[in-house]
Amino acid sequence: MRKCQFTLAVLFISITLAACAPSGPSTIEILDSLETEVNERDMEGVMALFAEDAVFEELYQNVALYGTKEIERMWKDSFFIKDTREFRDISVDGDTATFIWATVFPVNTKLYPTIIEVQNGKITYMAFIEDATEVPTGEE
Repeated sequence: MRKCQFTLAVLFISITLAACAPSGPSTIEILDSLETEVNERDMEGVMALFAEDAVFEELYQNVALYGTKEIERMWKDSFFIKDTREFRDISVDGDTATFIWATVFPVNTKLYPTIIEVQNGKITYMAFIEDATEVPTGEE
């Protein structure tokens, strides 16, 4: 009987610890990976960071894309642009991060206020909150 109780206690503790353990990379790790993959123009790497049913929005244009297939189509077009993307002023609160997505060109930089939400190690929601502010590169 004692052996059975001990086995059940160990099983309960194992299940409890597994349920409490983080499931996948942290929000900041996902954000770091996204910045790297975007700058390397690695579409497969970028899309691996998104959940299949993720939503991407440009709130200032009332544009919403649902699922990785739609998101991938939109991102493929932007990968031909010769620029650098930098994530600035990052603030993380649990599964949510807000930051400035800076698209840096030789002459100017576009700054997009952005938000992402991460669940189970995947981006489930991403949005450009408002249209970009454009400033001369080096003066942002």
